Amino acid sequence: MLRNSLAALMLLASTSHAAETVNIYNWTDYIAPDTLKNFEVATGFKTTYETFETNEALNAKLLAGHSGHDVVFPSIHFMGRQIQNGLLKTLDKRQLPNWKNLNPVLLKALEGSDPGNQHG
Repeated sequence: MLRNSLAALMLLASTSHAAETVNIYNWTDYIAPDTLKNFEVATGFKTTYETFETNEALNAKLLAGHSGHDVVFPSIHFMGRQIQNGLLKTLDKRQLPNWKNLNPVLLKALEGSDPGNQHG
């Protein structure tokens, strides 16, 4: 899981050409303590990191609009509704050269909520 989190962050860094900071909203205790530092060293991007404890907290923040977060980590059973409500942007996979490094089993599981892995 931790490896996938770092891979996801590295994928998304390539989408923020103009931004020097990646704003992340994630579950509490979801990544290893050194993940953000490793990401910053590997990409040159700074990070801001906020956490949430429930799906409802994430959903409320997204529904309020303009959350300011570049990367969020929804649960699979909330992701479909968030996509239907237009809360998650479509990924431009041409801008994600590390997409090929993501776990295919995880991507297959996400397809139930996100056909074609268009959002995550």
